[in-house]
Order: sequence, then structure tokens, then C-alpha cells
Amino acid sequence: MSRPWMPLYVADYIRDTRHLSTAEHGAYLLLIMHYWAMGSLPDDDRRLARITGMSEAEWAEARPIIQSFFRDGWKHDRIDQELAEAERVSEAGKRAGKASAAARRKPVPTETPESLERSVNDPPNDSPTIPQPLQPQSQKEDRMVDAPAREPSGSKFTEGSKALAMAFWTAVGIADPLEIPPELAGVDWRAVEWERAGWTVDLVGVEARRLALDRPLKPLKYFEKVFATAFAKRQSPLPIVEVRDAEKLTVTHGPGKPNGRPGSLIAAIDREIADLQAQEGIDPEVPASAVLRLSR
Repeated sequence: MSRPWMPLYVADYIRDTRHLSTAEHGAYLLLIMHYWAMGSLPDDDRRLARITGMSEAEWAEARPIIQSFFRDGWKHDRIDQELAEAERVSEAGKRAGKASAAARRKPVPTETPESLERSVNDPPNDSPTIPQPLQPQSQKEDRMVDAPAREPSGSKFTEGSKALAMAFWTAVGIADPLEIPPELAGVDWRAVEWERAGWTVDLVGVEARRLALDRPLKPLKYFEKVFATAFAKRQSPLPIVEVRDAEKLTVTHGPGKPNGRPGSLIAAIDREIADLQAQEGIDPEVPASAVLRLSR
């Protein structure tokens, strides 16, 4: 099987390889490209060193770091998955091509003058028959063309559903339809229901981008549960805050004389001043500052 191109998920690669040196980046990329082209890697250090373009000493130093990306036998889970998907797409294309070629080779029956003459001269059939109304081929084709117009509202793609599907694919980083994993199949059809539910492009984009940070990607039903939860939170009623008037405190200055100054400390000071006035025989109308100076 010819594989002229290899999918490379840049965000995933950068996230997983930030700790590599420049030489280690080159070695790792050469290894996975060889893996993609040949389907496997040799479990031999001399051959691996030649694939990476390193000397045996350089490879011996880089090997422990690069080997952490592979399983035993230099197997790579992500590339194995991509190879299997590429094989599936290729086989599906081959089957479709064979079916199309077979349909083109199938002979189409044609009426010849001899067959027309035989049909005219054939004796009539004695068994009674019920005449059937003729249905022109064009009428059948017209019904097929008009079928979408009779679909119920919301059952076909709209500009809104297309925008929702595009926001989803952009958020999860899939631009090629051939790269769509099976667990995310059917997004275009599900987006019709998303629009009917009232989900918005920004909601789908933000939540899908957050979930796409985890690889491998979750199934589509998992995404939809998160979308529904986020939508319910956005639709929840706003909180109600009750504002109460501040309570007013009033203390008395002496017996039955309110002065409007709040606080137990001030009330205690007022009582102390009143006691000093009584002990010293000072007129209660004398200012408190004068009473405090006299008591020192």
C-alpha cells in the first residue's frame, strides 16, 4: 500500500516533545516517518542509528529518551491506529471503484427491429390481465428531486447547523474528512439537533476546544453531554440579592440623653466622663475635653 503522506497532529506533537533537543526531534521524526512508510521499525540499534542519521555513539545517548515514545519492539500506538484507518479508507475506495466499474460494464438491454417484430407477431395471451397505468420515468425522477422539499422542518442541513459542525471540527483540529475517527462520525447530522436545541457556535467551540486537549478524543456522546451541561448553566436564572438597610444604634449620654454616637466603647467613655463629673462636682454641661484635662 502506497502512503505518500502522513498525518501529523502538530499540537499533540509539540505538547509531548517539548523536552527533546533539536537532534532528538530530528531522530524521532525520522523514526516515525520510516514507521509510516514501512509499517514497522527494526529492533536493531545499528539500523535505527542509520535511520536517524546518527552515529552509534549519538544514538546510544539519545535512545533512552526517544524510546519512551514507543512500546516494546519499537511499536507506536498512535501510528498503528493511523495506519489501520488509512488501510480502511483505502479498502473502502477500492470496493467503491470496483462496484462502479462493474456497473459500467453491465450491458444495457436495447430493442432491436427483430425483437420488436416478434413482439408484434406473438399470439395474444388468453389469460385475463388487469391493465396497469403507465408511469413515465420522468415522474419518478421528479418525485426523487422533490423529496427534500417534503421533509419536516429541521431535518435537513441549514446554515446554522453547518456553522455548528464547522465550529466543532475547527475546535478539535480536524480539517480533512479522511481524518475523522469513527467515534466522531455523524457530527453534521447531530449539528441539526444542536441548532434545534438552541446551542450556539461559541458554546460548541469553547467546550469542544477544552475537551480536545485530552487525546485520544472522547466519543461524540461525551461531547454532547458536556455541551448540554454548559448550555443548562447558561440558561440558569440570575442570582437575586436582597439589600437591607443598615441598623442604627443609639446610646445615651448620662441618664436619658441620647447623643446619636454608636458603639459600646463610646458609651463606656461617656459613662466614665459622667462619673468624673459627679466626683469632681463639675457641671454636666462642661465639654468632655475639659473634663479629661481636669482628671489628669
